[in-house]
Amino acid sequence: MMWVTVSAFIVVAAYVQSAGLWRLAAFTQWMTGYDIFSQKRFDIPRLPPSKNIDVVAQKGGKLSAIEVAGQYAYIGAGETLLVVNIQDPKHIETVGSLLLLGQISNIKVERNFAYVCNGRGGLRIIDVSRPDSPHEVAAYGHMAAPKNVAIGAECAYIASGMNGLEIIDVKNPTSPSTVNFKDTPEKSSETMDALNVCIDTDRLCVIDEDQGLRLFDIKNPRSPVKLGDWKAGGRGLRRGAAAVEGNTMVIAGDSPDAGISILSIEANKPQLASSLDVPTYWYGTGAKIRNGFAFIGTSSGLMIIDIHDRKKPKTLSTSTVVTGIVDLDVRRHKTVRDHKYR
Repeated sequence: MMWVTVSAFIVVAAYVQSAGLWRLAAFTQWMTGYDIFSQKRFDIPRLPPSKNIDVVAQKGGKLSAIEVAGQYAYIGAGETLLVVNIQDPKHIETVGSLLLLGQISNIKVERNFAYVCNGRGGLRIIDVSRPDSPHEVAAYGHMAAPKNVAIGAECAYIASGMNGLEIIDVKNPTSPSTVNFKDTPEKSSETMDALNVCIDTDRLCVIDEDQGLRLFDIKNPRSPVKLGDWKAGGRGLRRGAAAVEGNTMVIAGDSPDAGISILSIEANKPQLASSLDVPTYWYGTGAKIRNGFAFIGTSSGLMIIDIHDRKKPKTLSTSTVVTGIVDLDVRRHKTVRDHKYR
């Protein structure tokens, strides 16, 4: 029986390879219900169809994202969205869960809806008005997996890697629609490779692998206007974490060389105010700013920095976590952390 199974796999793989790329596209669509050449789709299946095998449960997995709203923390655990009651931090309880399609990389919650970056599953919109029974109401995706999402007054702004910045109208979250927007670089050689996004009021900050920080005015949420940019030492930003509050932005870099950069974005002109050195083998994984304090999740633990004076930041405390932190959120000056593994 084992030999028959292995032989069947080899035959199928050989057929696809000899048939060419268009056959590969047809094969993946037949297997998963998803056409890899489709540019944008709002009808991505929540789970790929299968024959004779049904996924009935999934538990555990790498913790990769967290968002706190009210008394609940929304946590990405592998391919599962967990809803955890944290009203009493000493006695937390999982009250709901939802199995999705891919690895969860980012979560944002606005107005009873969770917007989940779900890898190959695209952006999933989940109704969490009843925390004990979250359910999906819409999905958006295409070839590129969304890296990060920020939610504005009417639109969701998606960092989609080499597909750049994408904008989805979510005024009605159960019926999202595409907003026709294309970033126009100053030079033809400049293309946006968007890795991270964050919003403060009517300004959108995009972390670009090639171009560094790009700042946009989103007073018209469907038509961002570029205000300025900043490059880390003349380079882009490969990964890391970013947060903005008022005229202050913090970028926790992707390496010890990049460190932590504290920027002023007054007059819509991003400028480096100061920087902090970090230990060897360090990189930033999560960042939040609350009332002039920066909370930085790192590969080795947690840092809390007073940035009221952007030019003279003060590290107030550090906390070492053996497995590192992959994401964090802060509410009422209490920090909720995700470790790499539960």
